[in-house]
Amino acid sequence: KRVAIMPLIPSRGNRNAERGIQHMQPVLTEEFSRNRRFDIVTITPRRLQRLFGIHAIYADDPLPYDFLPTILKETGCQAILFTELTTFRAYPPVALGWKMHLFDLESEKLIWAVDEVFDGGQDKVANSLRRHIRRQYSTHNAAATGILVLDSPREMARFSLSEIIPTIEEKNP
Repeated sequence: KRVAIMPLIPSRGNRNAERGIQHMQPVLTEEFSRNRRFDIVTITPRRLQRLFGIHAIYADDPLPYDFLPTILKETGCQAILFTELTTFRAYPPVALGWKMHLFDLESEKLIWAVDEVFDGGQDKVANSLRRHIRRQYSTHNAAATGILVLDSPREMARFSLSEIIPTIEEKNP
């Protein structure tokens, strides 16, 4: 029921994703907390540095010695979520890509993974984003707000995470 979230990191060599990290990290944490599917414990880069001498780690990197047992002991979590920003396009059409891996801390097995890109330039994604905005904002302001928000990386992040997070329960009832 408790999940440690690792710091959001950019895809290797992706300069656009590097620029988006500081904007998307708070949204990622906020959306996982808001969803209330489990309790969240955020692992900051500073905490990682203190514990293991590193600021970030990819899910497919070799883990430092005693990494998982230390995270389990330090946080009291049952699982750990590695997060990666694979696509970040801040200008219209906005696009975001997420790669996430959720591992059980005791068995060290993969529980859930997702690698998805949400591109506002695709009609299906743009229409789903519009519906999401209509649900989130009052109807009397929806038209004006919709125009502004459709081009917002923050709203695309909220929308994309609201689509991704429920799949955890679908795969792990």
